[in-house]
Amino acid sequence: KAREPLTDKFVDACACPGCGKVVMFEKDGFFVPVTDTDELAEKRQFCHNRVPGWELDADGRIKLDTNGDSVWSTRPCGTPLFEFNGARRHSISEYIAKHAKGSFKLLIADEVHQFKSKSSDRGVAFHQLVTSTKWTLTLTGTFFGGKSTSIFWLLHRLNHGVRRDFAFHDEKRWARLYGVLETTRRRRRNDDADEDGVYTGNRRYRNQAKEQPGVSPAIVSRLLDTTIFLSLKDLNMAMPAYKEEVVALDMLDDQGQQYHNMDRSLKQLAVQSSRYLSTWLQWSLARPNSAFRDEVVVVDEVDDEDGKSIRKVPLMELPAINPNGHKWLPKENWLADFCKIEKQQGRKVLIYVRQTGTRDIQDRVMMPLQANGLRVSILGGNVDPRKREEWIAKRVNTIDALICNPRLVETGLDLVQFSTVVFFEIEYSLYTLWQSVRRV
Repeated sequence: KAREPLTDKFVDACACPGCGKVVMFEKDGFFVPVTDTDELAEKRQFCHNRVPGWELDADGRIKLDTNGDSVWSTRPCGTPLFEFNGARRHSISEYIAKHAKGSFKLLIADEVHQFKSKSSDRGVAFHQLVTSTKWTLTLTGTFFGGKSTSIFWLLHRLNHGVRRDFAFHDEKRWARLYGVLETTRRRRRNDDADEDGVYTGNRRYRNQAKEQPGVSPAIVSRLLDTTIFLSLKDLNMAMPAYKEEVVALDMLDDQGQQYHNMDRSLKQLAVQSSRYLSTWLQWSLARPNSAFRDEVVVVDEVDDEDGKSIRKVPLMELPAINPNGHKWLPKENWLADFCKIEKQQGRKVLIYVRQTGTRDIQDRVMMPLQANGLRVSILGGNVDPRKREEWIAKRVNTIDALICNPRLVETGLDLVQFSTVVFFEIEYSLYTLWQSVRRV
């Protein structure tokens, strides 16, 4: 039902399938509700109602404030009104916040560290559910992510005291009080003469603060009244011995020389331009384990005017490393020998690798294991998350080792059938590292 401004009567009107608000069109200087779907078919119409969301700029991109952060406000709904695509998807958290606020007394949020982001959809949905319930119980095994701001927005959504003392965009002030801030003072070379005072000779600098890993003990004051920390010892259960160790291996001479040349070249580019930083990081992590194949380092060529990527440009070629008559690289040989020893002791091994997408190395990791008489399976991303534990249970008695990406098993799985975890490739995310290492 909607009020017709010309007659001041309530009429049956069309509603937007996206936001649910009445569709209004301009007529004779008034905005009137649309009462006939045929009016929507006359031309391509979009819903212009304002809805909560990330504010958009004139180009339709997410608007950023002076600090470079996304602005949460309102934006046009933009739902097309001239087509039918079947059932529409609607956020359950937004529905609860709008129509069922107070209906649920307690919100239980497991793996709450997944909602830590400032502006992710998960974080926004979590906030909507928190404000719709009276009590909130959160659970996680990896609360901190290394930096103080890794818990700032979680606490801001959960703790009234944090909201009272800090604004939503006060993460820098939070880091200054409870974390580690690295301040860099720079002076642009090209603008030295123009920026210096003509008469005073004062030099002008630009200060830039960046948060580094680390937290202050004072942060505990924000947690003591709302947080309970438990460890396995608190459960008073007899647990088997547990230890972690790092194994250092030497690369082949050709492999090490190629790697260090690549690392040096990419690092120099990263120093010159930050857009090469991710290229240097990912290739430095990945190449030691993919040296068995020919690869080419490519970078994005960027348009100076709008900053958009134009095309991929080859930067350097990395030929495959020949193991000097041996079939496998040193790391692959070590893994096969280690898994054989574990098998002799009746222990199954869980092997984690990061390169499982377009640069998949799982088949290569499996080959030296099978060549040494080991039974191996690969858990791929095509297995439904709800069926992964069942998938593993069906195969666990017929394998000696399982290869997978740690992100596939980091939450919700109990892999107690495996006694040993090997990170063939180290995981970059501390959350994923800590979660996946305790699956066994």
